[in-house]
Amino acid sequence: MKLINLYALTTGLLLVTYCANAQKLPEEPLAEIQTGQSGEDIAEDMAENWRGDLAVVGSTSRGENGGSDIFFLLTDKELKQKKERYIGRDGDDGARDISVALDGRWLVAGYSTQPAKKSRTRSAYFGGKDGWLLLLAEDGHSEQEFIVGSAADDELTNAFSLADGGYLLAGVSGFQAWALRLDATGKTIWEKKIQHNAMPTIVHSATFTLDNRLYLAGYVKEKKGDRLWVACLDAAGGKLLFERTYLKEQESAGLDITTLDEHTIGITGWINSRKSRQDGFLLRLSAANGEAKGWYPLGGRENDLLRQVLRLHDDRLCFVGRSKSFQRGSRRNRAWVLMSDGKGGAVQERFYGSKMNDEANDVLQCSDGSLIAAGFSSQNVLKAEQAYLLKLTESARTYPPSVPISIKAQSVYYPNGQFIEPGRRTFLPVLLHNPSKEGLTGLHIEVETATDFASPLPLKRAVLPVLPGSATQLFGLPLFVAENERPGAHLFKIQVFHGKRAVSDEVVFTLQVGSLSAPSLAITAEVVPGGHGQPTAIKLSTRNEGNGTAQGVSMFVSTPEQLQAPQELYIGEIPPGTTRTKEIAVKRVLPGDAWLKIRAADAGFQHEDTLVINLSDVVEAAGVVEQGKASGANQLTAIWLSPNPDQFEKTEIVWHENEISISVKVVSNKPVERQHFCIEINGQPCETGQKMDEVRLQGTKYSRTFQQKLPLREGKNTFRAVVTNAAGRSQTEPLQIIYSPRKPNLHIVSIGVPSVDLKYTVNDAAQFARSLAGRQPTDGVFQAVFTDTLLRDEETTKTGILKSLRRLQYRYADRQISSNDLLVVFISSHGLNSRTGSFRIATSDFDSPFLEETSLDFETEVVNYLHAINCHKLFIVDACKSGNASQNLGASMAQWAQMQRELNLLVSCRANEYSYEDDQWQNGAFTEAILQAFDVFDSPRSAEVDLDNNQRVDIEELFRFVEKQVPQLVATKRPKTMTSQHPLMVRAGDSAGTVLLGK
Repeated sequence: MKLINLYALTTGLLLVTYCANAQKLPEEPLAEIQTGQSGEDIAEDMAENWRGDLAVVGSTSRGENGGSDIFFLLTDKELKQKKERYIGRDGDDGARDISVALDGRWLVAGYSTQPAKKSRTRSAYFGGKDGWLLLLAEDGHSEQEFIVGSAADDELTNAFSLADGGYLLAGVSGFQAWALRLDATGKTIWEKKIQHNAMPTIVHSATFTLDNRLYLAGYVKEKKGDRLWVACLDAAGGKLLFERTYLKEQESAGLDITTLDEHTIGITGWINSRKSRQDGFLLRLSAANGEAKGWYPLGGRENDLLRQVLRLHDDRLCFVGRSKSFQRGSRRNRAWVLMSDGKGGAVQERFYGSKMNDEANDVLQCSDGSLIAAGFSSQNVLKAEQAYLLKLTESARTYPPSVPISIKAQSVYYPNGQFIEPGRRTFLPVLLHNPSKEGLTGLHIEVETATDFASPLPLKRAVLPVLPGSATQLFGLPLFVAENERPGAHLFKIQVFHGKRAVSDEVVFTLQVGSLSAPSLAITAEVVPGGHGQPTAIKLSTRNEGNGTAQGVSMFVSTPEQLQAPQELYIGEIPPGTTRTKEIAVKRVLPGDAWLKIRAADAGFQHEDTLVINLSDVVEAAGVVEQGKASGANQLTAIWLSPNPDQFEKTEIVWHENEISISVKVVSNKPVERQHFCIEINGQPCETGQKMDEVRLQGTKYSRTFQQKLPLREGKNTFRAVVTNAAGRSQTEPLQIIYSPRKPNLHIVSIGVPSVDLKYTVNDAAQFARSLAGRQPTDGVFQAVFTDTLLRDEETTKTGILKSLRRLQYRYADRQISSNDLLVVFISSHGLNSRTGSFRIATSDFDSPFLEETSLDFETEVVNYLHAINCHKLFIVDACKSGNASQNLGASMAQWAQMQRELNLLVSCRANEYSYEDDQWQNGAFTEAILQAFDVFDSPRSAEVDLDNNQRVDIEELFRFVEKQVPQLVATKRPKTMTSQHPLMVRAGDSAGTVLLGK
């Protein structure tokens, strides 16, 4: 709807001169917090997003990942909520700038040092120190990164989100000013490096204007000292429009640059005065050509420095920095906040802090008009800094504008150029112009659907930044599409509100929702015979014929025992229309069958394809006639139809009835009759006249299906079908059936995650599995033992471990795991704390900035994931062994464990403890104690473990031994450990007597 003229009339009656009610700085902050880990925690920059949340970034010297880390804090305008996160890898990392991307995420710019040589992410870096751009979700969760740089040391000082989905970046590369533009995928569109008169040129700050100009401010390092320097580039193509130096008679540097109005750029920083004193300043420049329009020194009797200048909604300027001028002769700094008119004339100043060093690096005017400053303070920790936040003013109420705000919706950004997919996010660039001279606070946009939309709108209201008088701003309206949203064109209307009053026209825009078809995998094979005893080469190609990207694709290869070939090949991501090819070598090791079954599937096994290749004519014969191989002009092939071993995860198939019906398919160029077929049972040769009347025969004489029911004995049963006719002799691979009517089976999944800074995680898992499985006697507690060990890098990625757990679910669905069985899951790896306090396990692809994507939430992704498998379970976790681990990790793991009631769990340490490993054990202390318990049980000292002398070791008895042994082992470690180590046990209510070993 159009706002009627009455609006302007009524609004005009309410207007007063706002300057009379201008905000004033209090003598003391209205609220303040110091936060951090008591190292060097420095807040550099702040931003407010569409939800009204505040985010602060900087650096901390005591990060959780080695070296310095990015300090990230989420809070509210009252500074009452606090949610911290530390982001980094094992080198030095830091942040210089944070803003809100047009899609609503946090955009963080800074630097990252190349990780250690063994790090898996090292190859993504260009040099020792690179520019680092991070996209964080509204809750601070890392979603995307771009590493940019060269062989020199590089650092980003600013990042700007663009309407085409790309990014405009500024910073320093070596000793050169640096600017570059990326597209939405991170590809460099243009890059510009500037060195004024071949001298070191350093950028401290940048600003981007709506006329597509990028301004850089910093200094040039001349022979006589630093000199203030400014440059302007065309953001579309990177052309240098001008560069200048200023204040040539005095040393100076620009630390911040901002837009004062559409014609004027403002710069602040420091200058050395003629009295050997450092002052702050404001320099006003022409936005067109950089000519100086005004110079205003700011400072007192002592050394002062300004780090930022901010244009407020009422056209005043707010400066922040540090100052010693609060007291003559002071040797300590205080946070310095200065209010000025638009031309640098001082109106009011305040000094905040303590008797220690305090500085302000940034000031933010929130959407409600309140002012918050950020920097660091030493007032709480001697010889250390904490991030320091100060609330300076309450909200600044403004009246509705006398003239409606102009609102113009640009084109919705679509990553694929056509539509947004369900479950994704995008944005609508919106231009807002305030035609009146009065600045506005307390604005927001409301979104309504103009047509049917299947799901509730995830975003109905978005907070807007303050809008000074006569100013134009670009705002990104985040758009979220639910997973179940139907494709098509959806109309929405948006309108700007000041409180409850509409202050703009309604604007309608269209959101195109579409759905890319799912990936469609197709396998083809090219066979190249080896000849003369050489392996056969097979090129396996997997093509994605769909329109959606297939993620985490792997190939699984099944062969009869007569052939040798890789069992699994990892391919990775396959975009639409793309083919990935892997070559394998197939070698014959025994006479008989010659075929391959290849299955390609994505990470979730949602999309897959299967191909069976008959290699009878290309794999060289070895002795007897092979399965499916012609002997001269003759051919004879026999394969299992039911049960088909290829359909089961393990070679040994669990059966729950006392007999089994088997089916064998036989194809030959010579007649096949009943008397040509027999079954070898448990290695015994076929007997003459073997109950041929019990064999059912179907098909023609050249293509037969033989069916027979066979009794099962308790334990392991081995069957092999043998066919002999005029074409020769053929036999199937052995069919192994486990029949366990009285005893449970034991299933072991042992995971040892290789780590750069842990030496024995793989040893832990390999030895645990080998020791527990190898000590089960034939007539012991369990009928059969099934073991899966995940030890290699490619097996222990997050995807690899989840695939292994998914296979357990498949085995349960195939009745290979029964309710009486015991499943033991052993994990040795780094333990981690998440931002939400959950306990996580690092996987081999672990990358700390992307914690959730490269680690497992132990509760939700391991324990709960296996909850549907109805059997007895025991989880054993040897974790949190690194000196880099969080101090709270033991507490996190132990506290979570103690809250469990329906879980059998052994963990390696308690709250406020570390777990340890040592060269003398070549294991973690916890795992070493478990292995010693197994050894003692098999020795004359078995009573030390078998406490009730019943020839069994249950969970309780194992723990009693381990809880005594671990502290003794740790006490022998040199140098002396930081903490003690005491394992923790949690038992489910029905777990009494759960046995692991027996004699």
